Amino acid sequence: MKRVGIDGHVLTGKYQGSRTYIENILREIGRQDQHNQYIIYSYAPEETASAFPYANFEHVPIGMRSSSARLLFYWPWAKHRHRLDILLTQYIGPPFFGGLQFVMVHDLLFESHPQFFPTLMRWRLQWLCRRSALRAERVFTVSRYSREELIRRYGIADWRIVVTPNGAPEVAPSSVSVDPEIMGLQPYLLSVGRIEPRKNVELLVRAFRAAGIAPVKLVIVGREDFGCRQVAERLAGEPGIVHLRDVSHPRLVELYRHAAGLVFPSLGEGFGIPVLEAISYGTPVIASNQTAIPEAGGSLARYFDPTAANAEEQLAAEIKKLVGHPYRIAEPLIREHVAQFTWEASAGSLIEAINGC
Repeated sequence: MKRVGIDGHVLTGKYQGSRTYIENILREIGRQDQHNQYIIYSYAPEETASAFPYANFEHVPIGMRSSSARLLFYWPWAKHRHRLDILLTQYIGPPFFGGLQFVMVHDLLFESHPQFFPTLMRWRLQWLCRRSALRAERVFTVSRYSREELIRRYGIADWRIVVTPNGAPEVAPSSVSVDPEIMGLQPYLLSVGRIEPRKNVELLVRAFRAAGIAPVKLVIVGREDFGCRQVAERLAGEPGIVHLRDVSHPRLVELYRHAAGLVFPSLGEGFGIPVLEAISYGTPVIASNQTAIPEAGGSLARYFDPTAANAEEQLAAEIKKLVGHPYRIAEPLIREHVAQFTWEASAGSLIEAINGC
């Protein structure tokens, strides 16, 4: 039996890919592994204990809010206090620990797309993530694209990298009644993701206007980040555009189910969770062809190049084509595609690595 510490400080943070990943991985570990002992560190242990009520999970409050203090002092203290054999962190691990470290690196976009990150954040990630990945016993990532980036940019041996993709949602039968607010939005196109420069929301808005598809609306789900408050404020004044900052999971599922299509114009992703989620519900997808996004969409998404000089024209044409010839993705194609992406398999790979060390 091993005692495995898992840094869950993102479990109470903003909704993003790293939070989705750790929530689902923990749920699957609890289902699959009753042998090892897991210590889940978070800022709300009562909440995590309720969400992951497994007998071999301990839920411990992180005693230090500062990320620097957590890395330099808290994790070495936790190693001895809780007798940890392994510590799993995301992106950055402690420089002094004394046990085995696993690090989860969702992407290296701060290396490949530095212009989209605040300067201090970029420098911090570039300096510390490289060293953490080189120091770790195993490096986990969510796509083949990110694995190749880790090999190319950091020189990490392929055998030390474990690809554990984000999983497709467990699709329950559609409810009979639809949220009246969602019915009031129809027909609509959907965009899901934080509002930040990398997500390319402004291109999406321009292409939506250029497509001229009224009365179809554009529903954008996501909170503004990285100083994009002004972009969010402009959305409020755009005719035909609805911006929803916070949406519950059941409502988001209904938004996916009833959308005419998902439009995902991001310039860079470690994976592209909304693309996979939309496909899981049979919703057509128009997506960027950059980075790992085509892994999430496979042959079931339509792609355009957001870096091209005529990107707006490309996207507008795809939007017009989709709205003019609406369709749903066939169930057999959905099943074949999502079978490649399961939380069960990804958690199983993590457990295998734990048992193998």
